[in-house]
Amino acid sequence: MHLSMKNISEEIFECFCAEHNIAFERIPEGPTPTPDYFIEYKSERLIVEIKQIDKAFKDDCAVTIGKDVRNVIQKAKGQIKKYYEIYKLPACIIIYNNSDPRQISGTSYQDFIIAMNGDMTCRYNLKTMEIIDTCLGQHKSVHKDKNRSISAVGHIVSNYDQNQKRVFLYQNAYAHLKVPIVYDEVFVWPEIVAENKDGITEWVQNNSRKKWLSSGCS
Repeated sequence: MHLSMKNISEEIFECFCAEHNIAFERIPEGPTPTPDYFIEYKSERLIVEIKQIDKAFKDDCAVTIGKDVRNVIQKAKGQIKKYYEIYKLPACIIIYNNSDPRQISGTSYQDFIIAMNGDMTCRYNLKTMEIIDTCLGQHKSVHKDKNRSISAVGHIVSNYDQNQKRVFLYQNAYAHLKVPIVYDEVFVWPEIVAENKDGITEWVQNNSRKKWLSSGCS
């Protein structure tokens, strides 16, 4: 099977597919932007758009949590929506961080949660200055009326578990279609996952179902 040489993120993704016997089909480029792949895993077919973060870091730099992932979602949403409307398949954006070999700066789990569901926000008691509540507030990339064609946003890691590649998927609780893949050692659902409850996204610890954050302060 021919491996694309377009950029390192696509090479890594195709190697990931080959390592785990995932069938992939490159989507031909057209006059307008298209997603990159159809894949088939455990009899399920998905649309995948691969994005790569490339930026120069200095020894001392400031990083806005969620900014890089939010920018990627903004760039990819049109390609995803177009193909979702044609094929009615779950669609994922998968990001490779080519700027940080540790895969931390700009692509930590906080980056994905905040980029998708809003900035970390605190409510204070102005008399005591105590924090009353924490939630995810403004600058949401997904909502009940926004980007519902995106099923999940993922992070492909190439230095995980003795250089084997993994994809960590962060689900869109408002998606029209969920990714029909359960947790396994190939597509990994993070410990903190999203649940849609009456229009509010609650992020809960996967093992205990204990609420971690919600998308709206009470």
